[in-house]
Amino acid sequence: MAQRQDAPPPLVSVVIPCYNGAEFLPEAIDSVLAQSYPSVEIIVVNDGSTDDTARVLDRYADRVTALHQPNGGLASARNRGLRSAKGDFIALFDADDVCQPDRLAAQVACMLQLPDVVLCCSDFSAFAGEQLLEVSHIATYYRIVGATAGGPAGLYANRQMLDIGLAPWPKSGLQAPITVLSGQVYESLMWGNFIHPPTVMARRSAIEIAGEFDEGIANGTDYDWLMRMCRLGPAAYLDRPLLKYRYSEAQLSAPRNTAQLALDTIIAMDKLRRMDSALFQRHRFQFRRRIGTCHLQAANALLETDKPRAIGQLMRSMLHGIVNLTSLKVIVKLMLPRRILAWRRQQHPTLANELHGRAHP
Repeated sequence: MAQRQDAPPPLVSVVIPCYNGAEFLPEAIDSVLAQSYPSVEIIVVNDGSTDDTARVLDRYADRVTALHQPNGGLASARNRGLRSAKGDFIALFDADDVCQPDRLAAQVACMLQLPDVVLCCSDFSAFAGEQLLEVSHIATYYRIVGATAGGPAGLYANRQMLDIGLAPWPKSGLQAPITVLSGQVYESLMWGNFIHPPTVMARRSAIEIAGEFDEGIANGTDYDWLMRMCRLGPAAYLDRPLLKYRYSEAQLSAPRNTAQLALDTIIAMDKLRRMDSALFQRHRFQFRRRIGTCHLQAANALLETDKPRAIGQLMRSMLHGIVNLTSLKVIVKLMLPRRILAWRRQQHPTLANELHGRAHP
């Protein structure tokens, strides 16, 4: 552990973007205030909310830094929080999720024990309302994790144990040790994200090099940023659910945003191609198929609301060499009347679609 036993604990800045999140924001803030880690600043960026978010923040005025701005989107809100943050470590968090009490303590201990990693993340559970859906949710949420032999352990080269007892600050019941996976994951991230942004803690020094979130990418800005961060050095994964992820209709990852997420992934991949041409040349075929698959996902998501765009996305996927069973299903759906598609959608609840049909690309 690099931290001296008599040294003060490093400051952690928790950045929470919020747009019309008044319903769940108090639970999110309270979960950070309840952290066992002693040195925390909370920054909530009210991104032009039209609900009671401002009033909620007023109740926390003595414990939370509240920043108010016109609506600019997730990247804009995250960037505003990053610019205000004073911590050596910066933790991302969302306004509708809940932190486990020892999330920050465990992550700071990880960052001190592994001084070469640029960020660490963790497993997370999933819930909706009062119902716990899954204790370990990462393999369900991220397709690449579920498809990898060994799950997360198959994506990181190194494995060790983290002993939270070595950390020089009070603990409150965290069960130790924790398995920590670490290694270079930059190249693996190209084929699909597996780092859950609300679980990320990053070094300020790495963020200053990688840069801010791209405000030109609507919903998939996290993926682009994570690739830029992980290009700088290793990442670490704590094999324990340190966050409770809430399923709701309002979130950016809801099914209605699937098309935009797929198109944003294409933008991120194109940026990566320009940023790292050597990597692109080594994996030209895989790049082509990845982009084609994203076009197909966009076509599938758009066919009920915008058939002309869906057809265009389907054609682009075929031009990238993607012709498979999903392509045929999209073609069949494009031929069906809209009322038939609407009836079919009603037979499948939204939450079930999110859990079983919308794993991240």
